[in-house]
Order: sequence, then structure tokens, then C-alpha cells
Amino acid sequence: MRIKFTFFLILVLLNSCSSNSDDTTETQNSNGIMPTEVINGFGKDLYYYNGDKLNKIISGGTTTTFTYSGDKITNINNSIDNYDFSYNGSKLIKVNYTNISTLKTGVEIFTWIDDYNCNYDVKYPSSIENGKIKLDSNFNLEKISVNKDAINYHTETRYTYTNNNSPFINIKGLRYLHGFFLVGYLFGYNNNLAFSSKIPQEKKFYNLDNLSNPLDITKYNAEYISNGMPSQIESRGTDPFNYTLQKFTY
Repeated sequence: MRIKFTFFLILVLLNSCSSNSDDTTETQNSNGIMPTEVINGFGKDLYYYNGDKLNKIISGGTTTTFTYSGDKITNINNSIDNYDFSYNGSKLIKVNYTNISTLKTGVEIFTWIDDYNCNYDVKYPSSIENGKIKLDSNFNLEKISVNKDAINYHTETRYTYTNNNSPFINIKGLRYLHGFFLVGYLFGYNNNLAFSSKIPQEKKFYNLDNLSNPLDITKYNAEYISNGMPSQIESRGTDPFNYTLQKFTY
């Protein structure tokens, strides 16, 4: 599943047609409940908003813009990638991708079984994959089961969350992306991660005797400020080199 693209350190001035907002004033947030700056191992990302809608993110020399229709994000674009999102009601059903420089395209199809479970099918220039997605009752990503990818790996990644706020909980539109936006981050849509584990599903690909043994376990720890938002989130994986620290300013 093509989840983590270039802008993905998270997100146009809005107009009344494509973005359904009468106020086109761009700010770096004034209400103190959405992140304006994220510092990680790659540098600093700056977030700009129009009200509670994400307008753009500046990361290094790259600006990623976000376009809304009502309360849903319909386009994410930067100098490298363009993503168009289609919905059926509150359900994300299709993502069309274009590489800006090569004009190569890809598509993701989401087929929903109920409010929290769907099948997905991905066809990108460098990735072919299908599987299942499960959300929890707070619309956090709970599980991704990969049935088949380009090298025939069959895995399942499970996510467990705390009851504390995600730094992005107040940004409009993210919940409808159903994990597309948030996989690879240290948090879900509503809540922060406690730990994640990747489990092999077929012994022949991993030469393991016990299929319940995780390939990797990552644990997460967060510190919070007085308004209940995380000031930093740290992750440590089974591999000692799998370490990430992200710091947030609101």
C-alpha cells in the first residue's frame, strides 16, 4: 500500500468552489490546537492552515498543498507527486496518483465491507499489492493485512493506541483518509500509538517455525503539554537503529 509519499511529513489557498471556505486567510494556526511545526530526523516541517483545514506544509524546499471539498481532502500536490481522492459519503474509495516528472500513474481502490473494514488493491509504477485494512472505533488504523505485494510477502501489521490525543486530531479531513495519510507516523488519527508489530503470515517466505513471532515490534512514548497535546513522540523498534523522535509546536 503506497502510504508514505514525499510530502508525507504531512498538507492553496481555498476558494468557495473547490475548498468550500469563505475565509481565504492563510495562517500558521492561531488557536493552539494544531501543530505549526514538527521537527524530526529529516529537519523541520511548517504547517499552514485556513481555519481548521490544512492549507500547506513546507518541508525543506518542498511545498505540499491540500485542497478540500467541504470537510474532505480531495487533492494533495507537490513538485513530485499529485494525489486525487474520491469518496462515497464518508468512505475513501479511490486514490489516483501521478508522478509530476515522469507522468506515470497509479491507482488505489478501497472496497468497504462496513464502517471499519475494507479491502484494498494498489497498482503503482513501483508497487503492486492487495490486502485488508481494519480501523478501530476511533478511526485509527488498527491492522493492515498484506495478501500479496511485488515480492509476494504476506504480512500483518497491528497497531495499539493510548487514550491520549494525536497531534493531528483537530485537523479537518484526515479521518476520511482512513489511514492513507497516517501510516508510517507515530500516531493515529485520534490517538497516539502505544506499539505496533509486524507479523509474518506465511512460513515459506520467512523460514520461521512460529508464525506468531513478530518480525518487528515498535514501542512509542509521548510527553504532553497542559492542553493535552503531545509535545514529542519517541519510537524504538526491535532493531536498535529503528529510532525516531518527533517534536511538536502548536
